[in-house]
Parts: sequence; C-alpha cells; structure tokens
Amino acid sequence: MVDKENFNDLLKKSDFHYLIENVISKIELEQYTAKIILPHCWRVMYLVYRLAAEMGSEDRDIIKAGFLHDLGKLGISRAVLLKRGSLTDYEFELVKGHSHLANVMIKNLLKEPLIARYVGDHHERWDGKGYPRGVSQHEITLGGRMLAVADSFDAMVLEPVPYINNLPLEKAFQELIEGKYFQFDGKIVDIFIKLFKDGKLTLSEIWKADSLFFEEIRKHSFFFNLLEDSRPAAVFDFTL
Repeated sequence: MVDKENFNDLLKKSDFHYLIENVISKIELEQYTAKIILPHCWRVMYLVYRLAAEMGSEDRDIIKAGFLHDLGKLGISRAVLLKRGSLTDYEFELVKGHSHLANVMIKNLLKEPLIARYVGDHHERWDGKGYPRGVSQHEITLGGRMLAVADSFDAMVLEPVPYINNLPLEKAFQELIEGKYFQFDGKIVDIFIKLFKDGKLTLSEIWKADSLFFEEIRKHSFFFNLLEDSRPAAVFDFTL
C-alpha cells in the first residue's frame, strides 16, 4: 500500500522515473500546451496517490494515470484549449477527444495498456452519460472513477486559470456531493472529502506536492524555464 510520507521515494522508483522522463522527452515540440496541462496533471497524480492510499489500493498504475490523464490535450489546437468563453459544439467535440487520444498515445507510445484504460475512462460518468465509451457504474475502471473525482476537484479549486475564479473548498465539496451517483462514484467522493474533513489532506500539502513538480522539472532546463514564468503564487503555507 502506498504511504503519504513516501511520495518522494515513490517518484524515484525506476518505473515512475522512467515514465516521467519518457513523457517529458516527447513533449518538446508542444512546450506551450504542456506548460498549461502538466502542473495540473502532477497535482492530480498526487491527489490520486493520496486517494489510493486511503482506499488501500496497491495499484501504482492508477497513480501514473494521474500524471498522464490529460496527455491527449497535446494533440488539440492551442486556440481551442486556451479559448476564452464558451466553445462551439464542434470545438467541444474536439476537446472530448483528448481522453481517447491519450489512451492511444499511452498504449502505443509508452506501451502501458492498463494505464491507457484508466486514462481513457476519466471522463466517463456513473450515469453512463460520459465519454468516450458511454459506459456506466462499475463498467468504468476503478482508476477512471478515481481520476474523475481528483481531476474535477483540481479543476475547481487549484488550477490557476486567469479568467476563471476557483471555488472555495466547501463549494467544491458541494459540487462533488451533488454529482454523487450521477457524475461520480459516490463512495469515492465520500472517501475523498473525508480526507480533508479529517485533516489528512490540506491545500497547503497539495501545493507543497506541486512544488515538487518544479524540482523534478528543473532537471529539464528547456521545460523548467518555460514553466517558471507561470508558476502559481505561493499563497498557502507549505508546511505539512
């Protein structure tokens, strides 16, 4: 079972180190898009890591899927990804394709079929109204159901988008609760929120994990220099 104190050690293990190195080495041509999505992906990886530990999961591929879940957005036009305001129906269909595209990329380029399945499912919904497969309930992989909660939380609370106001914690919790057994697996929502309510997970801890991303990425100077300009302000206490 994974343990929160061992997050740094986990990242140093050969399979995680290879995964991160391999992904970063393949994105140089899409640096600007990567600048937008990879810090979010790192935080989602940490959230899934903590969620997996709380659920007693020993499946490290779920944690890796957190880092890779938005990889498919590297194949979507910047103009669409960074558009201010509402997307057209056509643009929304393009964005929806990112989970399937990531599935294909991970399966064919990284040779990780199980991670690919988890990533492909992270926009499926409990009620079957998600995409790309439109499956429901336990037809969705456990990894996909966990990613859906972590990804939605980060997008609501933590992702620094200049023209979107992030939600306070309690409002984000309410959004997750309202999505129970419609959008999300309700049991996973309850476990996730309880992590915060019990004081086992805090925003400052997540931002501290976020800072580890920049330490890791510092090894890749071309990418670190690109990201440093957009690093979010340290508005939280990083002390655990």
